[in-house]
Amino acid sequence: MIVKDEIIATYVRRHLIKELEDLHNKGVIILQDIDPIYFRVTEFAKPYLMEIALELKEHEAKVLKELLANE
Repeated sequence: MIVKDEIIATYVRRHLIKELEDLHNKGVIILQDIDPIYFRVTEFAKPYLMEIALELKEHEAKVLKELLANE
């Protein structure tokens, strides 16, 4: 992500790091570095994340169909 405003970029980075630390604390990811940001998903979390990804994909397809129907 490219953000030209340094204040916004700093805020976004802090927010992203906080979110990643929360996921790390829940055992969803292993946060290995924050500069640059580097993490990996734990084996325990992969099935749940795949389920969420499929739900999001289905939702996106539904929204796209609705948008195309309205044109």
